[in-house]
Amino acid sequence: MKAFPTDYFYDSETNHEILPSEGMDLRDYFAAKAMQSFIHSFSYRKEDENSVVVPDNICNHAYVIADLMLKAREVK
Repeated sequence: MKAFPTDYFYDSETNHEILPSEGMDLRDYFAAKAMQSFIHSFSYRKEDENSVVVPDNICNHAYVIADLMLKAREVK
C-alpha cells in the first residue's frame, strides 16, 4: 500500500504537469512518523553517562512500530 499517490499535479512555478507518482510505501511513512517521535522524546530527555542513543536502534524500533501499525490496520 502506498501513501500519497498522485495521478498528476501541476507545478504553477514552472507551468508544467508533473508525472504521476506511486507515492511512498505506507510502511516507510509509518516508520518515519515513529522515528520522529523517538527523536523528539530523546531530545527532551536528559541522558546519564550510561545511556547511549544509537541511531540504528531508533531506526529498527521505528520499523517494528510501523509493522505493528500495518498489522493493526488488518484488524477491523
